[in-house]
Amino acid sequence: MKKLFFLSALLCASLVSFAAVDWSSVAWLGDGAGGGAYNEKYKAVVTPELTGGAGGFINNLQLRGETPVIHIAMPSAVFGACSLAEGQYEFEGAGFFPHLSAFTAQETEFTLVCQDVTYTFTVYYADGTATAVDNIEAAPKAVKLIENGQLVIIKNGVRYNAAGSQIK
Repeated sequence: MKKLFFLSALLCASLVSFAAVDWSSVAWLGDGAGGGAYNEKYKAVVTPELTGGAGGFINNLQLRGETPVIHIAMPSAVFGACSLAEGQYEFEGAGFFPHLSAFTAQETEFTLVCQDVTYTFTVYYADGTATAVDNIEAAPKAVKLIENGQLVIIKNGVRYNAAGSQIK
C-alpha cells in the first residue's frame, strides 16, 4: 500500500508545473523618463507584495541624472543585499532605483533585502531577448500511464512496470 501511495504521489508531482507570471494582467509602468520612448515597454511585479505606507511601485519610469530607472518605494531605508550587479541600481532614502539597462532579457528576476525581508522582483521588458529556456521544447524522457489498473512507464519505447521490470 505504501508503494502504491508513493507511486501515485510521484505521478501527481510529475504532472505539476509551476506557473510563470501572467503578464497580461500586469499594468505597464508609466513613462516619466523617455518622452514616450518607454511606453508599453516595462512591467514589474514583486513578492511579497509591497503594500501600505510608502511601499510599492511608483507607476513611473524616471531619470536619475541621465540614467533611466524604475522608481520603487520600499517600506524603509534599511537595505541589505541586492542580487543586481553593483552599479545597476541606486538608493535614496527609502527609494530603490534599478537601472533600465539591467533589464536586457524579456524577464529578469532579482532580489532585494529590506528590513530583513527578501523581496523578489520580476521585470518584463517587451523588447528583451528571450532566454534559451523559453525557446526550447524538450521531449519527455518517460511517459507514465495507468493500464488495467497498473502503472506503466514507457521510456525509449520500452515498457516497464512500477518495480522497474521490463514488461514483455
